[in-house]
Amino acid sequence: MGREHSPWSSAVQRTTPPHPLGSMWAKAVRRRRRMRMSQGNKWIEIAAGLKNQAMRTALGLVLAGAQEQLSDSAQSRKDLQRWAKIGLLTSHEGRWQLNDELLEETLAAAAASSTQRAGVMRYFTGPRLNALPARPADRLEVMLHIRDHVLFTGESLREDQLNERLRVIHEDVALLRRYLVDHELVHRDLDGSRYRLPAKLSVRLRRRSAPPLDPKQVAPAMERCADSFRNLPREPTVHRWRGKRYCRTAGP
Repeated sequence: MGREHSPWSSAVQRTTPPHPLGSMWAKAVRRRRRMRMSQGNKWIEIAAGLKNQAMRTALGLVLAGAQEQLSDSAQSRKDLQRWAKIGLLTSHEGRWQLNDELLEETLAAAAASSTQRAGVMRYFTGPRLNALPARPADRLEVMLHIRDHVLFTGESLREDQLNERLRVIHEDVALLRRYLVDHELVHRDLDGSRYRLPAKLSVRLRRRSAPPLDPKQVAPAMERCADSFRNLPREPTVHRWRGKRYCRTAGP
């Protein structure tokens, strides 16, 4: 018997394609971390520059539109170059001006961070799940989000393969796996050997994803249903009152 390899290992030929979750989320997390570190370092440099009296004076004159009052000394040019290196000032046609792109990037990054923390992402830090929500509706949304990132259409995973993918999200893979099955988001074979997407969605998910009904199509169906009930043969109705039976034949 040969040694089994990880389904995400590139050194072995496998029938199940490598899942992009590990590398995709890892790259995204590293990119966001570098972006946060870069922005954090940038504002640390800006704060350090503002503590410098000469740099603060040079920046104030530029922002006030009075850079003609700047001295033509080497120190003044050095201060402006330091602001340019930080990214807060840019030089255009011999004039210094505020770098609006830096401010726009900072605001966009802050807005993106707020958006990422909305919805189900408020329960995550990057790819890692902090904790399952207590409300059943929120927990279902979180589990649906996890399912969509660890299992794709046509895949049939062994338990160890599914565990490896779930471990990227949370250490308690048994808990996640059980919730996926209990919420009918993942189908498990009777022998527990394979996991795949269910052939049919659960009733609550079908109800959520079903398109709205067209009244023009519903009305004829309702009328046919009513006609079928009207044409049913009627049987006598038996009533019981004070221990005696009374029979009443239903008329047309």
